[in-house]
Amino acid sequence: MKLLIPALLVLYHACLVVCDNHKIQTLSQDERNKLLEALNKDRQEIAKKIGIEFETLEYDMKCEQKVNTLDACEHIRKGESEFLLILLRRNDVTSEYIHEWNIHHGYDDPHSLLFFPNDDTICCSKSFKCSKKIPKTERGAQLAGKQIEARGACAAMRKRNYRLFNIDEHNKINNATIPPTSKYADIIGVPAIGDPATSGDSVEGPASSSGNKSNLIFLFFA
Repeated sequence: MKLLIPALLVLYHACLVVCDNHKIQTLSQDERNKLLEALNKDRQEIAKKIGIEFETLEYDMKCEQKVNTLDACEHIRKGESEFLLILLRRNDVTSEYIHEWNIHHGYDDPHSLLFFPNDDTICCSKSFKCSKKIPKTERGAQLAGKQIEARGACAAMRKRNYRLFNIDEHNKINNATIPPTSKYADIIGVPAIGDPATSGDSVEGPASSSGNKSNLIFLFFA
């Protein structure tokens, strides 16, 4: 009995840690409003500079609920689906890991996905989190044992508008100077990754659009 009580206390503490790590935090109305205000303002400023009409983004709570229920590490590993998921904070190891399979690695700047002119709907999750050491069986020996670190994600899509944009418009967006994803991570309260010495070089979105690795993920929403 004396041994059982300490064992139960250890188990209880472990449960608290696990439950806390999986705690889902939805965005407050204030956070959603500030995110939309900042992102739509940035999109319109880019629109004026490059001469392309941008849709005004609206927020989708059902989309956020679906992103919140995802197994973040599993989706980073598989990279499947129809919707584009933009990581708000990630380290270089995560970018390299994703780049191994990403069929859209041709994008010079995946952060420009927040600036697709025909997207009209967005959702974000500050609970999306992955912290995982890469096994030897995945992605080749050069990444084995390295640490994936990712925090926060947004999904952008078209719901009201089905206008397509051409290659010339796409190139203009890729060549534009757009805000780093960390700006929007700060707005909705996504925690920083932490010490780069223990989790790889911290990267939270480039200040410009040149020469960056892909960090988009495809998601399937039934």
